[in-house]
Amino acid sequence: MDSSTITINDLPQEILFDIFSQLFTSPITISKAIKIWRIARVCKRWMSLILAMEHWWGDMALKWSDFYHGVTVPINFLDRCIHFSGNHQLSVTISTARGINAEFVQTLQKVSDRLRRFTIEVLTDIVKVFEESPVIIHAPNLEHLDIAQLDDVFVDVSDFLAGIQVSPSLSSLAFRRLSLLSVPKSPTGFPWHSITTLALSIYTSDSILVDLLSKTVNLTSLSLLGAYIERHAPPDITTLEKLSELTLDSYTSSYLASTFKSLHLPSLKKVHYIYGEFSAYKQIMSESLFKQASHIRKTVAEVIVEDVHLALGFRVANSFPKVRELTIADLRPRGQHGDSLQGHQGTDSSYADYLGELPFLQSLCIKSGSVSKEDLRSLLSLVAARNEAAEQGHGKIGAITGSRPARIAVHLPILSGMKDAGHMSVIQESGLNIGTDIII
Repeated sequence: MDSSTITINDLPQEILFDIFSQLFTSPITISKAIKIWRIARVCKRWMSLILAMEHWWGDMALKWSDFYHGVTVPINFLDRCIHFSGNHQLSVTISTARGINAEFVQTLQKVSDRLRRFTIEVLTDIVKVFEESPVIIHAPNLEHLDIAQLDDVFVDVSDFLAGIQVSPSLSSLAFRRLSLLSVPKSPTGFPWHSITTLALSIYTSDSILVDLLSKTVNLTSLSLLGAYIERHAPPDITTLEKLSELTLDSYTSSYLASTFKSLHLPSLKKVHYIYGEFSAYKQIMSESLFKQASHIRKTVAEVIVEDVHLALGFRVANSFPKVRELTIADLRPRGQHGDSLQGHQGTDSSYADYLGELPFLQSLCIKSGSVSKEDLRSLLSLVAARNEAAEQGHGKIGAITGSRPARIAVHLPILSGMKDAGHMSVIQESGLNIGTDIII
């Protein structure tokens, strides 16, 4: 067949299905449903294909912006999504309480066994609905629960936790922009023991935080991004045997010294650290956090740092003497962190000192952001010296004298989208082997 005569009606089912899948991304909203329904009415073939996208219909979100399209009864939207999703699992996000009523709750409750992910971003409004109807979160197979209050007021989630019943299959829990003023002693049916992933962007105290963590005995991943932790009485020592991944930012970590002194994390392997723009005091406090909590930092083998320049990325990693993998994302040029970082803008000598404190480092990945040719040249020259010392089995790398540091492979996905030939010339001049020492 001549390709010039092929029309859209001649395309195979698989190609059309891929086109529709790319055109309509998850989650489905009321506005997206209106658009896709217009397309579905083009012909019977398109209608059947779109109705066959059960996984897409099962991922739905109610947003305030949808109501500018004149839709006032979301129950019709919910009914249609549930019907077209077949027996596929459901993911529901509620970002507005407009139109959410007892009928909506009861409709969702009828298919609660298919509900896998549930996100509430208007907690105060939804609680009023829950008071009049069965609680949606009776879903027996719920795996992810995300509760938030996305306005200017932090709402206490303590009473809400005490009154709900959540499935024992719950493994992921997130609280965003909420206060936690107490931890319910015996929350009915709340399966703290089953949670493996916990994200807390909350206002609370160190004692309440540690009390909460003590209930999550199977926790493997903890994020405290955006959390504000007040210092109260020193909490009791708590051990999280299985926690392997920790995510922090420089704002949160400046308040965590007393909390971390009360946590024993024998399995911690990965730390994700987002720096950001904060005061010199908070930067100094956050950098000293892990050095004070020496019982935590000794096991960490992988560090991810975001929103830093190179020298500061190394400086954060230096808190973990046994780190083997360092990833820097959203890399900034020198000088973009302001006066609070004077004296640490990244010189060849500072790079050497910081790199010298990481004798076990084997992988350095510059993932995204911006890197100058000068920074790249300085970094690669030190890596070349480091790898030469590793081959010879001796030498001085920064503060390490007479030791044998590990070889470093530098991964540079940051350059994959760059068309500047200057960066490639810097790589070629470094003498490092592309494919082994340098991976792009």
